[in-house]
Amino acid sequence: MKQTMWSITKYLILPLVLAGAFFVWSIPRITSDYNFNSDELIYLSRSVYWDAFVHGDFKNPIWSEWGAYDQPQLTNYIYAAVPGDRSLLSPQNSPCNDSGTSFYNTWSCLDGKPLSSWDSSPLKTMVIRARALALGISSLVIATTYLIGLALAGPVAGVLAALMLGWYSFFKNLSTMTMMDQILLLFTNLMLLAALRLWRGRGNLATFALLTLSAGLALATKLSAAPVVFLIFALSFLQNRHTLGKLFASGVLALTIFVVLNPYLWPNPVTRLESMMSWRLSQSQQEIAANPSAALPTLTSRLVYSYHELAGSWNQQTVLAPWFAGLIVMGLLLLLLDKKRSLWAIFTIGNLAITLSYLSVGWNRYLLPALIPLIATAACALPMALRAIVATMRRNNLRPLLLALTGLVCGIALIGITLWLGIVPGTILAITIFLALQGYLVTRAMLYGFSSRKTKAIPPREPQKTFSLIVPARNEESVIGNTIASLSHLDYPHNLYEVLVMIRADDHTTHEVAAQAIKRSGAGNIRIVAIDGDANNKAYSLNLGAHFAKNEVIGIFDAEDEPSPAILRAVNSQLLANPQAKVIQAPVHLVNLNGSWFSGLNAVEYYFWFRSVLPYLSQKGAVPLGGNTVFIKKTTIQELGGYDENCLTEDADLGIRLAAAKIPVAVIDDPALATKEETPESEVGVIRQRARWDQGYLQVVEKGNWETLDGNGKLYALYTLTQPIFRHLSFLNMVLCPLLASLGYIPLWVALISFLPSYFLLMQFGLYLLGLSDLAKLHHLHLSIWRYLALIIGFIPYQALLALGTTRAVGKSVLGDRNWDKTEHVNAHRPLAILEA
Repeated sequence: MKQTMWSITKYLILPLVLAGAFFVWSIPRITSDYNFNSDELIYLSRSVYWDAFVHGDFKNPIWSEWGAYDQPQLTNYIYAAVPGDRSLLSPQNSPCNDSGTSFYNTWSCLDGKPLSSWDSSPLKTMVIRARALALGISSLVIATTYLIGLALAGPVAGVLAALMLGWYSFFKNLSTMTMMDQILLLFTNLMLLAALRLWRGRGNLATFALLTLSAGLALATKLSAAPVVFLIFALSFLQNRHTLGKLFASGVLALTIFVVLNPYLWPNPVTRLESMMSWRLSQSQQEIAANPSAALPTLTSRLVYSYHELAGSWNQQTVLAPWFAGLIVMGLLLLLLDKKRSLWAIFTIGNLAITLSYLSVGWNRYLLPALIPLIATAACALPMALRAIVATMRRNNLRPLLLALTGLVCGIALIGITLWLGIVPGTILAITIFLALQGYLVTRAMLYGFSSRKTKAIPPREPQKTFSLIVPARNEESVIGNTIASLSHLDYPHNLYEVLVMIRADDHTTHEVAAQAIKRSGAGNIRIVAIDGDANNKAYSLNLGAHFAKNEVIGIFDAEDEPSPAILRAVNSQLLANPQAKVIQAPVHLVNLNGSWFSGLNAVEYYFWFRSVLPYLSQKGAVPLGGNTVFIKKTTIQELGGYDENCLTEDADLGIRLAAAKIPVAVIDDPALATKEETPESEVGVIRQRARWDQGYLQVVEKGNWETLDGNGKLYALYTLTQPIFRHLSFLNMVLCPLLASLGYIPLWVALISFLPSYFLLMQFGLYLLGLSDLAKLHHLHLSIWRYLALIIGFIPYQALLALGTTRAVGKSVLGDRNWDKTEHVNAHRPLAILEA
């Protein structure tokens, strides 16, 4: 499941998120940012070509007019899908107020008034629809650019490539115009993705199909695709000679697609194609004659122009040019040194050289075929360089230096971004980065228990270990009787375990119920230990119980627990198979899934904690123990000085102290051995319970034992202990950032980035649904569709409950209030048959 979710995230969720964010960000520019171009009306007016094509009207005189040989026809076909009255499209209705001498003069202008200045009309509506379609295609270009970066150097390079393209000024403006260029870039990107698979020797039938279709459609969009198509096929042949037959067939089919979509070529494809290219060449010469300063006659002039256009258009400033050029050079060098990626560097250089060869006029649209390869190369530079540095440091045991440098770089970057953006946007961005990291760690930990990891099965051993099971109980008369009955029927020799029920001397009701239950059980290994004194928390009861315990291993259960009968045999086998093991944590499941609206969410959260998160943290060397179904050698508790009676989460505190003492914690994640418990009865109960846990976690952070762990252990201990705060911030982030953006305190793009942690929350939401189904199957529970619907509807409100718990915890910490908020128990997790017995 882990690998599947990560693949879905990389190959589907991230590109869709980037494309969607670009689309939303660009929508306002459809009417306001860039001047209208008469090309847009020309493309819309050419729907007559599509009509003639689909109706087989190939004798129509339009196939020998200018519109038939100006460019290939695919652009006209695509924009023919835009609904609207084409009779409105004419030079007389063109909303332009100037004229020129070029071939555009029949439509009155090159650049006219922005759409925002047009009067409302059916023509304006049609143009807006066409621009929305163009923007959708441009968004797909962003997504496929990400996939190119991903294929080259991983998701970081993919995200950087997509962001760089989206921020590039010319593309940003062109993306909302009804033009052919974004269509060309989309099919070129698809060609490049197919080529990257071929160049790595992974070409299959689907790869060649994608290469064929995208090459044919790119040629059918614009003639300038021809050099790129030729270069890709040539390099593919040189790299994979055994695919000559497939490449030849692919090329023939691509040319066939190109010709089929352009009826102008049908009478004689060779001579007609030559006439099309001659016409385009004559237009370039006319442009040079009309504007001699636009001519780029020498290689030097073309290089200088390309340098400033490609590198200086990020924010209409050439100050970024050296940085962009430097990243390109660095990326090319790193790619050339990598055998698996060297062909991409050769393609990028060759593609740029071809582009320069026909760059006769200083017009940045001619540079588009070279744009994405250069951007992808620049985006690879830093990730590949960092990867090489990390690999070198690991080989030379320089991990501490690596961590220090990483922290320094991140700190400098955050300070720089904050100073550049301003305090509020910079702070939001910094918080988002930390929240995204937290979201990634949480999601990764949730998936760990469902990965393909192999757990070594431990064969059962004969009972040898002796156990003292401590059960703290305070005002638990509703549940303690059934718990004692369950503990008296464990599948383990009674002479090898004892049960100590810790009850305050003044808690007469609980004492009476417990005594009656012991009498009914007839077990001679269960006794009540009366607690005197002022201390009334769980840690005090556990320390006192450990003092009275007679046996080697201390086991801890809560007063409402329904343990698995086989739990002691499993722990015995674990301890005998691993003589060095001193601490074992077994799972706990909340099973009253059909209770309140939040019970399923609470139960699934527990399920993932014990099934995945704790095993994951045990591999990292920092396990905050659960409150029960924990088994620890008595000598180990004594060595550590017992439980901290001032800490509200004495279990998590003990786990961190164990990690600091280099004592590993073994985790049993077998669901069949889970102890059954119940969720809190009310929303207030959830808030009070979480407030106690969150406050206890903050106490453990304040104590500082986690600081003595090694690098990984320290990171994961801090991640776990501060999770409540980050969860609280994540919820506030979702609420506040859109509000701040609407009020103008932060830019829209910062607001969009601030939603990044929410995508991890969305993945966790999907995991919750899977976890609810899994948990129901494990405990043979029938859940109606309404229970799943309750989880879906209640997911966000449940996060709000947890956030309120964190708020209460912080407030109590500030006020110095460390009183224990007890959770009430009502036996909701026990079947009716057990309760009646």
